Amino acid sequence: MQQQQQQAQYMEEMGMQQQQVEFEHAHAHAREMEMQMQAHQMEEMQREMQQQQQFEEMVKFEAQGQQALLTPPLPMPLIME
Repeated sequence: MQQQQQQAQYMEEMGMQQQQVEFEHAHAHAREMEMQMQAHQMEEMQREMQQQQQFEEMVKFEAQGQQALLTPPLPMPLIME
């Protein structure tokens, strides 16, 4: 009788340990997923920043080009004379 009780207690403890292991495993997995998510978000942010920089450089370049178009190479009066 006592042996059965001990066995039942042992089984219960083993079950609890198993649950604990599963919980820790799930927790570790969740943490890993979170880390991957953060890494992914970091990559996204870096990509966005690069795109923003490229865009700004493009705008700057276009502005310089327009500036060159707006300023005539020679002032008009000199050509007239």
